[in-house]
Amino acid sequence: MAVVILTLLIIEMVGFPLGWGNDSIGVDLPKVNCPVKMRCANREDALIVAIFRDGSVYFDNDRVNARDLPARLRERISHGAETKVYLKADARARYSNVVPVLNGVRAAGVVSIGILVDERRTHPAAQ
Repeated sequence: MAVVILTLLIIEMVGFPLGWGNDSIGVDLPKVNCPVKMRCANREDALIVAIFRDGSVYFDNDRVNARDLPARLRERISHGAETKVYLKADARARYSNVVPVLNGVRAAGVVSIGILVDERRTHPAAQ
């Protein structure tokens, strides 16, 4: 199970510095060298779930409990949202706080998850 989740996380790594709405809520995203852009995460109806380093979870700019997430996701999908969830997990969030969110996404019937990351900026002298 953990191997499958880890594989999904690696496969779906994306590079998209995304603010939350009006940038009122920010997450310190992991940094990677070669991110893949996911422009659909910028859509107004994108399903974005944020996990902060303290374990708090946000969906639709509202703090939610991971066990309430499947119902909230199903409701948004029933109103025509894309059936892909974009995850903004803080780089220092504990894996034990991420797993219940991933399980909630799967319980909602969503099988496509994009992990939002930032591109690592290297110092010009380091090249």
